[in-house]
Amino acid sequence: MNINNPEARALISRMRVFLPILPIALLLIASCTANSPAVPDRATDALVSTKASAIVVESAVRDLLASDRVVPGELTLKVAEGVELKPILAQWNLFLIEYLDFIDFYHLGINEGVELPQTIASLREDPRVLVAEPVYRTYMAQLRVTPNDAYFTSGDQWYLENMDIPEAWVIEPGDPSVEPVPIVNDIVVAILDTGIDLTHADINIDSPINPGDNDKIFPGKDFVNGDSDPSDDNGHGTMIAGIIGARTDNGIGISSIGWNPRLIPVKVLDSEGVGNSVLTAKGINHAVLMFKDAQEKADPYDKSFWKFHNPFNARLIINMSYAYEVPNALGPSQTELSAVQNAINKGYILVAAAGDGARPLDNGSNSIYPASFPGVIAVGCTDQANALHPDSNTLPLSANPEIANFFVAPGVDILSTYPTTLSDGYAVGTGTSFSAACLSGVVSLIWAQFPFLTPAEVIQTLADGANADIVGTLGADHV
Repeated sequence: MNINNPEARALISRMRVFLPILPIALLLIASCTANSPAVPDRATDALVSTKASAIVVESAVRDLLASDRVVPGELTLKVAEGVELKPILAQWNLFLIEYLDFIDFYHLGINEGVELPQTIASLREDPRVLVAEPVYRTYMAQLRVTPNDAYFTSGDQWYLENMDIPEAWVIEPGDPSVEPVPIVNDIVVAILDTGIDLTHADINIDSPINPGDNDKIFPGKDFVNGDSDPSDDNGHGTMIAGIIGARTDNGIGISSIGWNPRLIPVKVLDSEGVGNSVLTAKGINHAVLMFKDAQEKADPYDKSFWKFHNPFNARLIINMSYAYEVPNALGPSQTELSAVQNAINKGYILVAAAGDGARPLDNGSNSIYPASFPGVIAVGCTDQANALHPDSNTLPLSANPEIANFFVAPGVDILSTYPTTLSDGYAVGTGTSFSAACLSGVVSLIWAQFPFLTPAEVIQTLADGANADIVGTLGADHV
């Protein structure tokens, strides 16, 4: 992946405000490249993956215009070497505002009667054009968003402050006191765990899109008991769900990192927190099928049937806050690996807990999965002082931290939602399970703001924005 063109670098720079958060040892494990979605060569094709679909580009720009996030009637353009600008201006009814010689970009205006979304979509199809994009508005907004949730206000959610999440909320979803914030967005996070308390007041909501339906929580599945009721009889899954996507700014309980993503509850662990690789493989497949079904049901002639605000911007994250050990001589579960690869190949992001064995993911004789699967983001655990928790698993010394897909995030004394049948509705937990949930929440924020980023670009954004100086040595390392 080449992310050195101006468009990609601008996106990465904007996202850095999200992430003085995740002390890291970075990027992709071993053969990840072979299993990752293809990324355009930006040296020759500067357009993002939406180039092939004009309707996606046009819809995205139209949404940006409606929310006043781009300048109406203006765009920036980069043409291929040797291409003259004048014929392009004449063909698309544009005029030159200025030439940005230091990056070889043209700042252009569109004449009256010309629509910006259609123009950008058409220009991206023009073989003479390398980059065509709107002029994004930038705001000196307030430094942070402060939701009214009780446990956030009391300071009990320390991990949000350590990750600078209130500052990230300024960008996504935005300040609810200044502009309307959707109750749910188009990011879906599948929780492969012990289930979710489907009646929890800080998670469950009635649909603002289809009243009577719960678009916050998708229909789930209980693979442990073989039914369609993924209720949580342990508590772990509800905690994971709360960290990622509890209702935020609703005046009660906690604030979630993702603020308003949708959730798919997939019960693959029993009341003791135990499952198996067949159940998890089926759970991953269920999440993929549920997401695809909702995305593909969009009828352009009848939006009342849309599950999403904009199905073209819908994205899926699969959170796997579980871990198991496999002898290297035997090798990883091909059953679960096949399901993981299928999801990755479809362009989804999978996040897994690194485990709490105080050991490397691969200690030479045994490896921890699913965190060690190529393409999966593995997450270790830090405490309130941003120190690595002594029980957290780490990247093996044999791995190159510069190309390993390994991060660490808060996971000690994490306050979150808990089944009301087992407690007063909230509990505190420690472990890499909660660190994985923190990272999934951050990914949901990034993708909600920039749905056109590929999974590889999202991971690069995490790496660029992470603070690699907090844990371990300067820069990327094995902790």
